Amino acid sequence: MSVEALIQVLADTRALLARASNDFAWSRWGSAEAAVAEIDGIIGRIHAADTIRLLELEALYGPTSSLQEVAIESGWGDAFLMLASRFDASIADL
Repeated sequence: MSVEALIQVLADTRALLARASNDFAWSRWGSAEAAVAEIDGIIGRIHAADTIRLLELEALYGPTSSLQEVAIESGWGDAFLMLASRFDASIADL
């Protein structure tokens, strides 16, 4: 995979986090705005050719992460699993 694939995973993640019906109660984010801002920051750093912080990203898509908590509480747990799988594939060659 590639950096472009990683950016697409992040963009798809951003779209899911921006849903108005999401429940952020069990996550580290207090709101959709905070979650989206974090994803936007990561995408911005990648576009700026900054170092990709894989540990930060792996924590984002890992089990029991805030992202997974939002996904489960908001009814898109299966979509999260697909995103996490795509994420793993996208970083395999980085």
